[in-house]
Amino acid sequence: MQKPSYAATELWNVLECTLFVHNVEKEAGKRVAEAKKEWEASHTRELFEKDRELELTEKLHELKLKELTDDVKRLERELTATRKDAAEANKRAQDLALKIVEGTSRSRMASVAANESAAA
Repeated sequence: MQKPSYAATELWNVLECTLFVHNVEKEAGKRVAEAKKEWEASHTRELFEKDRELELTEKLHELKLKELTDDVKRLERELTATRKDAAEANKRAQDLALKIVEGTSRSRMASVAANESAAA
């Protein structure tokens, strides 16, 4: 068997190096693709979680707003009822005061009349 020439050996070495570089590049490409998939999956999950968190926060705010709106409506009804009760109480107090004044007036008139008839 004949010994390969120096040029053939060098060519063989270059081919082996080229094949090695090709295999390294291929493996690096696979790892980059895997890393990219993992990164996208991770960030997609994070985005989903943040979106879900935002959605829940929005629902919570809607519930709080509804609760506050309901409280305002209830307080408005209570205020209206209290104003009505106060107006009725004021009317009764005025009526009572008028009756007292009228009763006192009649009492004085009767007293004056009694004094006049006693004096006569």
